[in-house]
Amino acid sequence: MKRREFITLVSSTAVAGPLAAPAQQAGKVYRIGHIIPVTPVSDMAGPEPGQPPTRAFVHGLLALGYVEGQNLILERRSAEGRYERLGDIVAELVDLKSDVIVTPTLLARADEVIE
Repeated sequence: MKRREFITLVSSTAVAGPLAAPAQQAGKVYRIGHIIPVTPVSDMAGPEPGQPPTRAFVHGLLALGYVEGQNLILERRSAEGRYERLGDIVAELVDLKSDVIVTPTLLARADEVIE
């Protein structure tokens, strides 16, 4: 799978249905930053996250053949309702060299929401 195709796929948190394309590069470990604005990170953790959109996202990645600890590192972050932290969280995920950062649509325009 090409990087652009992968980014296009995971840039939407609506990856909840059965998808047919399996992971292609066995040697590559992808790092995905996942930001949720309010939910505590503890509700986003593990293979069965308590937070429904995160659970759907993790299941969608699994259906594509991406498994945490094997070919995927999922960096979960939460602002826990403190929106002023979003810039620092994004900077941290960029510093970690995330292949893609997934956020709710609202956060994609956080600069306008926060101001």
